[in-house]
Amino acid sequence: MKYILFTVQFFIALIGCAQNLIVTLNNSIIETFPIANIQSIKFGTSSMILNEFDGTVTTWNIQNINNYAFDNTSGIQDIIQSGKSDLSIFPNPSVGEVTIQFQLEEKSLITIEIIDANGNQIRQIYRGEHQGKESYKWDGNVPNGFYYCRILTNNKTITKPIIKK
Repeated sequence: MKYILFTVQFFIALIGCAQNLIVTLNNSIIETFPIANIQSIKFGTSSMILNEFDGTVTTWNIQNINNYAFDNTSGIQDIIQSGKSDLSIFPNPSVGEVTIQFQLEEKSLITIEIIDANGNQIRQIYRGEHQGKESYKWDGNVPNGFYYCRILTNNKTITKPIIKK
């Protein structure tokens, strides 16, 4: 698959003082990402992939995106984000059990899974309806190494690294 890669430096040079990337989905959900957190954005023939500096990767199917734009608003608008989703994993790195905390404002069917560096599923943590902020536990009973927590929702996929010591 061929990708076009834009880096944060390109965005900053291109849009000057823009503070947020705003992605509007076809179902009217709006997601906001601070420019300072974005490492890169890739566009494939059927997907948009956003990589953040903390290792989080968010992927959308292009058909689900109504619009994306850069905005330079500040103040209360930066705090209130419609359709916001948030994924926290702790402790990370971990020597044992890991807590996966996920927040999603809109109700969605989700799957939370742990995958290895090759994309093979190690364990499915949860599959079902989700809304709001919930915590899920993973026993972390795997050899030391680099793994990923992948969350699939109705509209996107979020992937974040986990280091097992």
